[in-house]
Amino acid sequence: MSCTLDYLSSQPGELSAIYKAGLRRKVLLGVGLSLATALLGLVALAQGSYGLTPLGALKCLLGLEGGTNAVVVLDIRLPRILAAIITGWV
Repeated sequence: MSCTLDYLSSQPGELSAIYKAGLRRKVLLGVGLSLATALLGLVALAQGSYGLTPLGALKCLLGLEGGTNAVVVLDIRLPRILAAIITGWV
């Protein structure tokens, strides 16, 4: 009795087209979700009672802007967002 799986190739070292398509879909999904998380994180950095634009938050992250904006972004909002991402990941 022989059992074959459609997604495995008969040749050692080769991947079937079905397996490659599934792998490609998983990679694209991972990249898409990572980009969405980064974009939503940037938007979340700009949200709050202290008015800040997403561009201003990005400047603070890159070190191009300092002062009160940098304190709000780097010391208050960024740790909160990173904790949420880590908690969701775990």
